[in-house]
Amino acid sequence: PYPNESATQLTLRVKFDMRRAMADKIKEQQDALKAKADAKIKEATAAARERAGLDKVAKDEFEQKQLDERRKIFLKTLKELKKTDKKKVFMDPVDERDAPGYYSTVKKPMFLRTLREKVKARHQEPAQVATDIMLILRNAQQYYTDSSAPQAKAAAELMEDWKEIVEGMKLKCKRSDEEVAREKKRAEIRAAKGDGGSSADGASAAGSADGGAD
Repeated sequence: PYPNESATQLTLRVKFDMRRAMADKIKEQQDALKAKADAKIKEATAAARERAGLDKVAKDEFEQKQLDERRKIFLKTLKELKKTDKKKVFMDPVDERDAPGYYSTVKKPMFLRTLREKVKARHQEPAQVATDIMLILRNAQQYYTDSSAPQAKAAAELMEDWKEIVEGMKLKCKRSDEEVAREKKRAEIRAAKGDGGSSADGASAAGSADGGAD
């Protein structure tokens, strides 16, 4: 007891101390519960991140296989186109010493070798590759207005053949995409059953793709 503390004051102080002790105990219990909950949340978050990471790896793996398969189809298509260009008219960029003002007339120049490097350098959609292929011939028709010019004649002669080859390329890409999608679905089913991961076995690296328009 404090000096000169009355009985009433003593009673109030004791009650206050008891309440404070009780509040401290409650806070201690709440802190313990919060720490336990935080630990569970942290554990669940880590597990979720791990699952998400595995899903992302699987997704990226199948996406990469799709791109690799497309790239192989593109390069084989360009190789096929090269064979049809027997006079090598559309293989390499035009030299303006032979075709004055070519690049002033043709705003989007495209050639087989240029397209090959473009396909190898970065991902291309089948529709874009198809557009670029036909652009090669249309550019020739735009610049060489004299129908007797070798380039104009070659463009006219190859137009239908190239259209057919391009349609075949798009169909091959569609079938390849569907097959990769089926593989991904099978892998997801296996993963759901706990039978293993979702590996896209046999995915080819871009650098190993055969063919080309060398």
